[in-house]
Amino acid sequence: MEYNGVQVVTTKKLAAMFGTTSVRINQNFVKRKHQYELGHHYFVCSGEKLDELKCLFSNKIDLKHTSVLYLWTKYGAYLQVQNLKGDQAWKGFCSCIDYFYGTEELIKTYINELNQKIEQLKQNIND
Repeated sequence: MEYNGVQVVTTKKLAAMFGTTSVRINQNFVKRKHQYELGHHYFVCSGEKLDELKCLFSNKIDLKHTSVLYLWTKYGAYLQVQNLKGDQAWKGFCSCIDYFYGTEELIKTYINELNQKIEQLKQNIND
């Protein structure tokens, strides 16, 4: 799902990825709200904005009884996973990476990083 040109995930979906509840995600957010930056880590939709989203995504997500919707960016999702523990949280983190980057994009990133490290090692050997 995309919002303001940024790929986002709802609190409900994020909780499902991490094997926890929306309530726990919200509690973690409230406790550490000072760590989160609006527009970078998350978006809040209510009023007219929420009404627009309800129309746009009515067939994808259930927003019928929602009065305020939090949408998490990849950065906000990563901050959330830091507050969770256990194997399920780790699996959720991996799912989150796949969701935001896709497996193919992730592999390309790792290959580029490895190539850079190889080039650095070659340069160090030649020096």
